[in-house]
Amino acid sequence: MPLLSPKDDYYYVISELKALDRSKYIACLFVPRYFHVKIASLLLIDLELKNISELNTENNILLMKLSWWKNILNSLITDPAPNVPVLRLLKGNITKKDKILNKLLLLVNNYERLSLCRNKNDMEDSYLKCIVTRNDIIQEVLKLKVVDNKYKKAIHLASVALSQIYVGKIEEGNKNLHKAKLICRRPVRKILPLFMILSPVKKSNYMIFLRLARGLARYW
Repeated sequence: MPLLSPKDDYYYVISELKALDRSKYIACLFVPRYFHVKIASLLLIDLELKNISELNTENNILLMKLSWWKNILNSLITDPAPNVPVLRLLKGNITKKDKILNKLLLLVNNYERLSLCRNKNDMEDSYLKCIVTRNDIIQEVLKLKVVDNKYKKAIHLASVALSQIYVGKIEEGNKNLHKAKLICRRPVRKILPLFMILSPVKKSNYMIFLRLARGLARYW
């Protein structure tokens, strides 16, 4: 695979994010431009870890892949980035003082625990921890300090909803997501992307257009 420029890496990451998860891609469009690269990279890494935990049925292969991610993240500051666009992009946008790498390592560990769960209750709890860790990373990148109890409650309910939907509790999950939106219908602009990431969107062109239009009005 030939080396790409940082600009090529960015377009590759954005294209992958768009193909894999439209709600996260659309949320990126509402992030201030100087945070685009970091947020897109982190969301794509989160999707990759989730796919590893879901698609690998053999524990040895699964643990080997997650171990690779741990080793890469541990050495990303000091060693050259591997020939992987998302990692080259991330390396160029973090410093030694950044807390993000430690939180990404925690995210890998959470997905590892999720992948080893064998019953729905454990899976729901483990996936919720993955979501909470991802929320923390997004808030760190966007320099958000969520102090409003209304926002905190809505974020928690939406996170719980996603974990319920993940294990097949669709009705409960949708109810909690609806409650979260009633608690906080129109979050302030700077925190809107976090809420949008917590609200899945269907892949139809109409629903994507509707999400964009609602986002412009600060609805999620």
